[in-house]
Amino acid sequence: MNSNLRASSQLGTLIKRFDSTIDGVFDRYRALPACYTIASLISILGDFGFIWSLIATVEAIGSRSSLKRSTVKLAASGVSAFVVNASLKAAFKRDRPSTDEKRNSSLPRRRPTSTSFPSGHSLAAFSSAVVLSDSPGETVGFLCIAVLVGTSRIYLQDHYPSDVAGGAVIGCTLGFIVRRLLKRRLLGQRFEPAGIRSPSSVLKLP
Repeated sequence: MNSNLRASSQLGTLIKRFDSTIDGVFDRYRALPACYTIASLISILGDFGFIWSLIATVEAIGSRSSLKRSTVKLAASGVSAFVVNASLKAAFKRDRPSTDEKRNSSLPRRRPTSTSFPSGHSLAAFSSAVVLSDSPGETVGFLCIAVLVGTSRIYLQDHYPSDVAGGAVIGCTLGFIVRRLLKRRLLGQRFEPAGIRSPSSVLKLP
């Protein structure tokens, strides 16, 4: 029992050190109104998966089959991310970062009321990035968007850096699971983008 307590204490110390180090880097730029406005805009776009709904809609333009595929992918990613995020927040019950700073921005931003771990914006963003991507180029681009969403949450002090890092890892893992389930159970080979064959079909694996 004592060894478990020591391990837990050491882990907590490492997390606090990680949060303090990363947060210190962001502190250098938090007084810049332009940075605050940009971070607020990115965070707003991440609210309720708005940016991913927009991406899925653009991808589906001009094709009924693409619309169906994008809708199923977006719904599966959104629902699973919501359930996992809500469950983990209820389990960890971590308080949000405390800050007395008041900044002015022309962008109205929703203030978070839930607990802090994991970052729901980050979890949903990374999950959606993995599920929605249909090519290596899209994967890189979507993951960059997810990184920006997570970074905005740290900058705005809505989350600790470890909340965002945890959300990213959980989101990517969830995204891969959802993507695999969609491919095997719901959409079959139609889940694969046109002209691209899955590794299993190339290798003729059972």
